[in-house]
Amino acid sequence: MTQIIIEHGCFGTYLFRIGRAPDPNCYHCLAASDSPEHTLLKCPAWIVERKTLRDVIGRRLSLQTIIEGAVSRRETWSIFSTFCNTVMRSKEEAQRLRQAQGPQGVRVDPG
Repeated sequence: MTQIIIEHGCFGTYLFRIGRAPDPNCYHCLAASDSPEHTLLKCPAWIVERKTLRDVIGRRLSLQTIIEGAVSRRETWSIFSTFCNTVMRSKEEAQRLRQAQGPQGVRVDPG
């Protein structure tokens, strides 16, 4: 959760900014910018996980609506936590695989 909220972690925009990735692109869907917002709200790789979150929030997703829901309802907190754990573990594993492949990296399908 923290990585998404503070915008640090296995996001292309962050890794590119700190010199750990050759570009800021999403390695899961090839979008031009892999940010926490992209991961949370747009990346098609996480559509199933996002649907569960949307079903619980019951309104248009944004980081603000998710956090508001998470601090007011235990169920929302749990679903957001599960989303973050699932997605970030997958992104971290993909990052480890890219690092093992060398500086060019490799694009990894999360499925």
